[in-house]
Amino acid sequence: MVTKLEHALARADEGFRVFPLAPGAKKPNKGFMDFPGKATGDHATITKWWAEEFSPDCNIGIATGGRPGQRFLLVVDFDMKPGQFGAASMERMLLEDGIDTPYKNRTGSGGQHWYFWLPEGVEISGSSGALPGYPNVDIRCRGNLVAAEGSEFNGKAYTSISKGEIPIAPQRLIEIATSRNVASLVAAAAKNPLAEYDLTHNVDRAIHYLRNEAKPSIQDERGDDQTFKVACRLKDYAVSAPMSVELLWEHYNFIKCEPSWELHDIKRFAYSAARNGKLQPGIKTFEADFADEEPFDVPDKPSAHDLRPSPVAKEGEEAKKRRMFRVNFDEAAAKATAASSPSLIKDVLDQNSFAVLYGPSNSGKTFLALSWAYHIATGLEWAGKKATPGSVLYVVAEGGKGINKRIGALKQHYAPAVRPPLDIIPCPIDMKSTDKDSREIVDIANELAAENGQPLRLIVIDTLSRALAGGDENASTDMGAFVMNVDKIRSATSAAVLVVHHTGKNTANGARGWSGLRAASDTEIEVTDEKKIVFSKQRDMEMLKPMGFRLAGIDLGHDADGEPVNSCVLVATTEFDDPELDDLPPAIKDYFGALTDLGDGEFTFKEWDKSYASSCEETGAKAPVARTMRRWRETLEHAGWVSEKHERFSVKDRSQE
Repeated sequence: MVTKLEHALARADEGFRVFPLAPGAKKPNKGFMDFPGKATGDHATITKWWAEEFSPDCNIGIATGGRPGQRFLLVVDFDMKPGQFGAASMERMLLEDGIDTPYKNRTGSGGQHWYFWLPEGVEISGSSGALPGYPNVDIRCRGNLVAAEGSEFNGKAYTSISKGEIPIAPQRLIEIATSRNVASLVAAAAKNPLAEYDLTHNVDRAIHYLRNEAKPSIQDERGDDQTFKVACRLKDYAVSAPMSVELLWEHYNFIKCEPSWELHDIKRFAYSAARNGKLQPGIKTFEADFADEEPFDVPDKPSAHDLRPSPVAKEGEEAKKRRMFRVNFDEAAAKATAASSPSLIKDVLDQNSFAVLYGPSNSGKTFLALSWAYHIATGLEWAGKKATPGSVLYVVAEGGKGINKRIGALKQHYAPAVRPPLDIIPCPIDMKSTDKDSREIVDIANELAAENGQPLRLIVIDTLSRALAGGDENASTDMGAFVMNVDKIRSATSAAVLVVHHTGKNTANGARGWSGLRAASDTEIEVTDEKKIVFSKQRDMEMLKPMGFRLAGIDLGHDADGEPVNSCVLVATTEFDDPELDDLPPAIKDYFGALTDLGDGEFTFKEWDKSYASSCEETGAKAPVARTMRRWRETLEHAGWVSEKHERFSVKDRSQE
């Protein structure tokens, strides 16, 4: 019997880009939602997927469309549904026009897949159920997938009808594939959404789009049109109008709009997109992408002959003047596995990231930030974690002479043979009102890197409060401007930016101020009064368990008056003893009790929170906000009292520890 892996390798030998589908399904396996970028013909990678990383029973997916510079694959999908003859009539019509292919598969439901290559330089968007007169014929091309021979669905296998060299699609087929019934598609946009509004993973996708993919809105450059398009994209992700207002305000307006819009303008764009956007709500969600009957798309400029040659880079003086640049699809994909971007400190800090280090006053935050800065500047391992050497700039926005003693302590403790490329800016800065100080930081950082011949790795801003120059830490306007300046620094230097911040009066609520700061950051790390380092967010790295540290005293000598001068250096420990339940704050212990009251089993955070709220009602106490209970869950999980799996929580069995 031919295995799934053998089928996958055979499809790769036939020239297709393959990837794993979920076992027994027609949707990508977990981790392959970005299948157009991950699909490959490389035998070693394919073997690793099926033999090591995922189930050997994974179905075989073929990514249709293609990549720039390659042939684009077009598959005509005939869904032979009983009593409906659109597919059969189109098959007869194609044959009458002399259009056929020697490469055909039979699907698990009895339909057929006909394979063609597109002419060089031609791209076509896929379409589902959108060909006039042929309701059960789909075109699979750019950004689509098909299940390959060897796959199984509902217990039935995908098999080969005939095999031969895949032909170039004739012009007649291209015309059929691009002739969409635009009027029916526009009308379909008014139907119910293809996914439930404001699901967490779709909101996360929308935030990622706003911060990383959405084009900026520039005054006098059709900025209003651009903001409307961005609002429409949020609708495509099944984000409701009220939620769109919030996301646009926090993750787009103050980061990519010049000048930023007023709140009433943002509301106008969000609600206008909800009413007038052409696409069906939720059309770009995973739920729509991989449903049995896939959603359809409305072209921005409907055309009966939607032939789209690959874009050509703009040339001339105007292009040379732009400060922005673009990277093509293949170049970006190649960088995904490039070995030239190791972590700054493995599993702790990543390159070109935005990290927030927070904790109460005098908890050791600055000692920890300086420890990371020194180990990156010298390339020394930190707590057994490999560090990537490079230049580091430490902005001491709080000023004061204390930083000099801490630098002196580092020098005395480590006794470096040569001066590390670690410089400080002991000056107040303003990252709220203007980008002037951000530009100066970039200039000084680049000078440091050039002077030492070491690439810039890290810029530390200590603290956020001082860098906000009197701004309101709870205001999205002030904090949005701060985040925008952080992004400008990262973009101009390719360095990571580490911001030192404070907790509020209630440390269980996490970092002080605007909730959007956590969403904007890639890494969030907490320092507690108990000399504990807690990793509460890592966007692209494995989440480390809590670590401990101590502050080792360093005698620096005497000052001019003969008084002793002392400071400390931070020494990390790779392990930290989990606290006993009695060591936790009373509120967190009560919250843990609400989980035990639910009994054995696994429960959602909503069930847990509801249980705690009920216990509060019994005692007449006021239940905290959801954000506080989220922090309590993280504390209990890090402390080893709670287990979390697939967003469901249970009391951890500690009897075997």
